[in-house]
Amino acid sequence: MRLGFSSKFLGDAVESIAAAGGDLGHSLKTCLRKLTRKLLRAMGPSRRYSTMWLRNVDCRPPNGVDERWLVPNALYRVLCAAPLERAKDLARELLADRQRVFGRVALAVVAEGPELLEDTDAMLLDPGRWDDSTTSRYEFRRALGALWAKASIPAREALLAYALKADEATTIIERISANGVEHEPDHVRCEWRSRLLHQIGDHLPAEWLERQGPLVPIDDDRLPEPSAEWVRSPSPMTEDELSALEPGALMALLRDMALLRDWSPNEPSSFGSPTLEGLAAAASTTIAS
Repeated sequence: MRLGFSSKFLGDAVESIAAAGGDLGHSLKTCLRKLTRKLLRAMGPSRRYSTMWLRNVDCRPPNGVDERWLVPNALYRVLCAAPLERAKDLARELLADRQRVFGRVALAVVAEGPELLEDTDAMLLDPGRWDDSTTSRYEFRRALGALWAKASIPAREALLAYALKADEATTIIERISANGVEHEPDHVRCEWRSRLLHQIGDHLPAEWLERQGPLVPIDDDRLPEPSAEWVRSPSPMTEDELSALEPGALMALLRDMALLRDWSPNEPSSFGSPTLEGLAAAASTTIAS
């Protein structure tokens, strides 16, 4: 659902109510749970547990916002603006929830405000639970600076042991080896560790770094925004074909909705095949131009 009002206006209202002590958090949590269920149903069984439909909750998407970003962003703003004790309680609930998108929202706030989380050891003692490429990886890695600063020595050692083991890097090496791709295993492991630890590289024990070698500089490790080509579904009529129509004919076509109502793919829908969504996007671009 594309929303036409300003996300800045919505954010200001959310922050004002939260700062005044209004309890928006639980209402927004309910909204986000319903939205998540709807999106996961649409994705099908293979994407049941993924939260990657949400990009970067604290950073406005470059191609506009919709409910997939506005709802979790509103919850993020509540955590940022609410009185500290209320924010702590809400963050604790979000991190404990089985639906991991809530943890992503809370961790995005922890990255900026470590005071939100009282017990950081629990996360670092089991980093693999949070460093999951289909759920909370990106926010967890960005929050490591805040988590590390408050963690105990055993918790820090657990994180470093996880980085040293680098099981995922081993899996990557096995996969690219099977595909015949030239690579240096040590470099793959170093890059994986660098992305995991990029927020705390300057705070790692010197002896650990000396043993493992220097890390690769990482400027940022946000969840990449998809390109427009990747996001947009193909249209059965290109923008050039739509633009070639006389304005009156184009408007009549869209007014009657004949194409949107009657067109359907010749074959069952599959990845990369023309869709109604692709046609709608092409028509929207044509009208705007």
